[in-house]
Amino acid sequence: MKLINNLLAKYRDYKVADTDLKIELIKKIKEIINLEIELKDIRIKNSLAYLNLSPTVKTEILLNKKTILTKVPNIIDLR
Repeated sequence: MKLINNLLAKYRDYKVADTDLKIELIKKIKEIINLEIELKDIRIKNSLAYLNLSPTVKTEILLNKKTILTKVPNIIDLR
């Protein structure tokens, strides 16, 4: 039994890759707000998405933050 646990241990702490989260977040932002954002404009750290955008675009996204966060459950907050 211990051998099986050792084999499955690497999958226990599996997390979604940052690029996958970025792509999902970009798709949901486009779907909800109809804005095009590039991968380089988003940085993810500790399940927080940091947006490197102009203030007007960022404000538009933050106004719809609650809707976006319900569609992307792996992201805790947008900043």
